[in-house]
Amino acid sequence: MFVKQQQSNQIILPFLGSFTKRVENKIKQSIKQHLPNVKINFVYRASSRLRTLLSFKDKIPAHLTSGVVYKYTCSRCKSTYIGETIRHAKRRFCEHIGVSALSNQPVLSPPPSRIRDHKRQCNSNPTMKDFTVIGRDIVSEQRLLIKESLFIQKDKPCMNVQGASTPLFLFKN
Repeated sequence: MFVKQQQSNQIILPFLGSFTKRVENKIKQSIKQHLPNVKINFVYRASSRLRTLLSFKDKIPAHLTSGVVYKYTCSRCKSTYIGETIRHAKRRFCEHIGVSALSNQPVLSPPPSRIRDHKRQCNSNPTMKDFTVIGRDIVSEQRLLIKESLFIQKDKPCMNVQGASTPLFLFKN
């Protein structure tokens, strides 16, 4: 004589008190009616788990993240600039300000920067507090350039002389 073994399955439900028990009973009734040979085990999971409440990794400060789109806002005249960097944000911010990222001392020959050009025109004194990380993309540099272009298109910062860092044909006239 051949005895057919019952198939055993597992259903995981979030634990929501008595509501979960009512849902379980309705599922059991439906399965019993339509699939009488199927055995179901119910497992309950808490809706919030310890790992969602606690972070076990230290949060990286915004100025030490890489692959970012950033916005500079002049503290004096509120003019803005949007840029991107694949390097640590702090290093790029310091280049714009004209100081060393390590010593915070002025650099003799910093690379060209629209922010430093604006500093001379506006007679302002840019600081790290004037920079904000507004986007990130660590997957590819091309995607970072696209994000920068989208932010430039949206905000139209007055210090950006180029309309976009990469052509966006979606916005072409």
